Amino acid sequence: PPPPPPPAAENPPLLPPWAGGAAFWAGLLTVVIYFLVLFLVRRRAARKWGLAWWSRLVAWWRVFWGRAEAGVSALRERLGRGLNLEVGGITPELPWRFVRLAGMSATERTRYFYLSILRRAREVGYPRRESQTPREYEASIVASWPEIGEDMHTLTESFMQARYAPPPLPDEEARRARGAWEALKRALRRRRRQQLQDT
Repeated sequence: PPPPPPPAAENPPLLPPWAGGAAFWAGLLTVVIYFLVLFLVRRRAARKWGLAWWSRLVAWWRVFWGRAEAGVSALRERLGRGLNLEVGGITPELPWRFVRLAGMSATERTRYFYLSILRRAREVGYPRRESQTPREYEASIVASWPEIGEDMHTLTESFMQARYAPPPLPDEEARRARGAWEALKRALRRRRRQQLQDT
């Protein structure tokens, strides 16, 4: 019998065996690069947004402090003019809250201490009449409330020195005025509480 024909030669594969794995990893790498680029683009946009937000915050902060400084300057100017305390005029209403004592000179602080006591005393029934000088007011309030006499005298004299003595007022005088101011504030608070309890 004739010999069997040789087996047909197999066609070699079109792609090498490792090509399937390479295609998988290439696809995965493409997806990773895509998301990385997307992340970086969004981050850059977020950074721009953050910078814009920060710029707005800084601008708002500058406006806020500009207004605060303008308020303090206005207060200083009013204190510098003496606020019409000696002759005629009623003690004006001032922005008493949020006053920065550290930003004031010894003269300005002493004037502030005196004026704040006038305001507090008015609130508990001891107003200063337009015609009264500081010493006349001191005499009238001490006549009806002798316990505060020493502190009221100290504060009044410090105020008179701040008002009429050549500047600058010594820091020691401002410290004395502050001590009297704090004692008078406590006394006026007690008087206010007592009045509220009596009503």
